[in-house]
Amino acid sequence: SPFAIFGGAIGGYFKMFGIPPMVSSAIVTMCVSALAMTTIDAVTRIGRMTIQEFFAPAPGKERTGFAKSISNPIVATIVTLIPSYLLCLGGYLNIWPLFGSANQLIASVVLCGLAVFLRVTGRKGWMLYVPMAFMFVATMTALAMHVYGIYVKIGLGKFNLLVEGLQLVVAILLMILAVLIVKTCLKELLAPKPAKPGATPAD
Repeated sequence: SPFAIFGGAIGGYFKMFGIPPMVSSAIVTMCVSALAMTTIDAVTRIGRMTIQEFFAPAPGKERTGFAKSISNPIVATIVTLIPSYLLCLGGYLNIWPLFGSANQLIASVVLCGLAVFLRVTGRKGWMLYVPMAFMFVATMTALAMHVYGIYVKIGLGKFNLLVEGLQLVVAILLMILAVLIVKTCLKELLAPKPAKPGATPAD
């Protein structure tokens, strides 16, 4: 497994310091496993909270019907884990392209958010525009190419619902989410610059 390969390689390195390879390999493998488990825990919690916030009622109202059911902590957790489990059935190599795209999208969204923050606080943020645009365009291009590749597989009859099907859904959702976030940020960036406190409008 990848964990065993990584642990064995690091174990061989620590042999230089007098640590038995078996011991160091076991420690490193345990650390990598712990990292994977904590990552799954964090992602699951974020997914659950996202679902609950998405179906949050308007102020002064209560959740009812479907929104109340899916906002239940147990149900929201299961809903978060099911797509992840189905994606894992296809192997981690099939998930990796989406994982990389999601990481780069986070970078572009963070840069966009920082640019908005600097603008509304009256500070310069122009140095973020080029890397922000580059990261966004590059990532969206990669996702579009991935979606196109899935459509090619559909035409060739090599489409697998548990692999390409879920990848297609996730890729499209990532693209829609990124566009919505960037659209909101651009509204703030292109809006008239807020007046400084104490400033009086010119006659």
